[in-house]
Amino acid sequence: MTILLAALAVGAGAVLQSATGFGFAIVAAPALVALVGPEATVSALSVLALVINGLTLAGERRRPRPAPGDAAALVAWALPGLAVGALALATLPERALEAAVGAAVLAALGVRVATRWGGPQAARPGTVPRLGRGPRRAAAGILSGSLATSTGLSGPPLVLYLTGRSLDAARVRDTLAVVFLAQGALGLAALAFFDTLALPEGMAVLAVAAVAGQATGRRAFAALRTADRFEPVLLGVLALAGLAALASGLF
Repeated sequence: MTILLAALAVGAGAVLQSATGFGFAIVAAPALVALVGPEATVSALSVLALVINGLTLAGERRRPRPAPGDAAALVAWALPGLAVGALALATLPERALEAAVGAAVLAALGVRVATRWGGPQAARPGTVPRLGRGPRRAAAGILSGSLATSTGLSGPPLVLYLTGRSLDAARVRDTLAVVFLAQGALGLAALAFFDTLALPEGMAVLAVAAVAGQATGRRAFAALRTADRFEPVLLGVLALAGLAALASGLF
């Protein structure tokens, strides 16, 4: 029964991830933590990230279109963060870490929304100030890597950065998939190095659920892209991620 409940959560999270490029951990992580514990959850999320994002890039019968410069830099900057996050998982209180992550995500999202839809005084939509792009990209990569191996919720810094770039929905989704794929592989290595790699039983069942969810989410992405609703929905998922992390840490 435990593995079936976990598979339902993984499948639902995979649908959301495939549809928006982000959100798998929001749905899957709370259920997995309750069912298999925090260490096994982080390990399982890293493995399943390989499955879901690998299918997004190679299993949709199309040529992926990530932003290569952003993807490479974000992965490179994530490397030190992965080590920091794995160490944090072994030493810091998980609840305090989650609460801090949730508060930071909501604060950053508020700034992003104010900039994107704040009226004539706001920055032009879809842009990042020229001089600020490098530091913002570095911060996004480091924070995302740290969160990948400490909480499994690595997406918020990447989403905040990429939605501030002049990229269409497909490029945002594919760039997220490239970074998540690399983080999944590197995160497993970091967890193994710090002796916190602990896969739950029934990983094959969870992988099947992830494959089914990813296939279902493709259709939802096509609908969002056609209706020009991708960015508002993506930022809405980000808000849910922040609220979920904050609530998990406080209650």
